[in-house]
Amino acid sequence: MIKSFCYLQTPRDLIRAEKVLMDAGIEVVIRPAPEPVFGVCNMAIDIEDNDKVYIVSLLEAAGLIVKVKDIE
Repeated sequence: MIKSFCYLQTPRDLIRAEKVLMDAGIEVVIRPAPEPVFGVCNMAIDIEDNDKVYIVSLLEAAGLIVKVKDIE
């Protein structure tokens, strides 16, 4: 099964992303990142595959730099 994780640059960005998604009515699950992407933030948002494009567009519209990686 493939899981998708949404990585953000800093812990502050992660908190901001959580607020943006919760305001949009999306359940947010924050987990330890399976692998470092940006090097500073070691947590990632676990996202559903069918919501991936919508979630990324919401976060980018909020001015956040987002990277999504799929892990098996």
